[in-house]
Amino acid sequence: MKFLFTAPRFHTNQVPIVKGLIEKGHEVRYFVTFIGATEDHSLCKPLILKPSWTTVWEKKTLVKTQTPSEVESAIGGHFIPNYEFLKDAFEDYLPDIVVCREKTNLTLCVKALCDEHDIPCILYDQDPLYQLKDGTKKASAIQKAKSSIWKRIATKLDRTLNMDRRMLKKMRMSSGFPTVRMTPVKYSRLPRELSESTASDNTYFIPFVAESHPEASERRYCPDGMLRILCVGKFREYKNVKLLVEAATMLNMEEDWTMTIVGQAMNGDEQKYYEETKSMIATSGAENRITLKANVPYDTMGEIYLQHDVFVLPSKKEVASIAVIEAMSYGLAVISTDYNGTASYVEDANCGAVFAAEDAKDLAEKIKSLFHRNIREYGQNACRKSVDDYSFEKYYNALGQMMKMAFDRKLESM
Repeated sequence: MKFLFTAPRFHTNQVPIVKGLIEKGHEVRYFVTFIGATEDHSLCKPLILKPSWTTVWEKKTLVKTQTPSEVESAIGGHFIPNYEFLKDAFEDYLPDIVVCREKTNLTLCVKALCDEHDIPCILYDQDPLYQLKDGTKKASAIQKAKSSIWKRIATKLDRTLNMDRRMLKKMRMSSGFPTVRMTPVKYSRLPRELSESTASDNTYFIPFVAESHPEASERRYCPDGMLRILCVGKFREYKNVKLLVEAATMLNMEEDWTMTIVGQAMNGDEQKYYEETKSMIATSGAENRITLKANVPYDTMGEIYLQHDVFVLPSKKEVASIAVIEAMSYGLAVISTDYNGTASYVEDANCGAVFAAEDAKDLAEKIKSLFHRNIREYGQNACRKSVDDYSFEKYYNALGQMMKMAFDRKLESM
């Protein structure tokens, strides 16, 4: 079968999925709005869609007042494709299954094309299977009600006068967004009591895929008694690596430990955060134990994971961290913020700990608790869980069940 994925960009968490689908005999294409700095295109070279004139103008406006990361995030969701370019590319490939990332303008356009050709269209997002309680929704509604009346009038005029937005309005009314949704997230955060007990309608849990690494079962832990701590993520505010540095200052300096922080620092605001973290480390009192690494090639990350014992995710809020699952697949014990859509992956595997988001003291205590624990046991629990529950076969079987239940169709290789 021909799979088409559409998304703002080709994320590295899709690599094992693309690989697995190709090995099953399927064809895979990706339509994206931009290319990220550290992507791996060895299996699938994405097609960069041509933007509409509205998106070109919006980007030029945003660049004047916002950081590169903010522009990237805004355009990723607001991007309106050049519809004729998209339509030609879509019909030239003519997929059998389409998976669209998030409810975006691009998704609206692709869903309209799917309806025209009677092709199953699935929404992929990382909203939890079990939705948050009503309190959060009410807060959002209140905030929306406070929106300026003049802003609403301007938006309505724009949708009336702008040709691209008129097209989107028509699509929203005729075909709308996909009604079948898949997500790799069960709960938005832990403890589970913060989530409802009933799953969302027409939503299917399809787990993240972790590639298998046979060497992880034979790996060494804590050589010479040294606990090696690792953090991986972009040098951005929400990743909160400064909190990890703060927690490191609370650790016992008589214990044997080191820490490596690996991240992307490609644009101006990422480089600024990197330099601020570097300065913080220099005055932390633990500068001889903490190493920063920027812009590490994707294909060398496996070796780095195997050289460490504990993985820490210190983010303020992480919708769904794939790095947690990657670390587990390499046999690392994991400490995750509780405000992470994949924190339940850690809890279910009994492979580490979960700390209260933005609480440096609690994070330090969780790290301390591992100094005298059996790190190998935690690490191997993580490794086994990733093999048993987060393999491509689990993903593929769940995808097949969803196709059968939602569309009464089977996954058949070409």
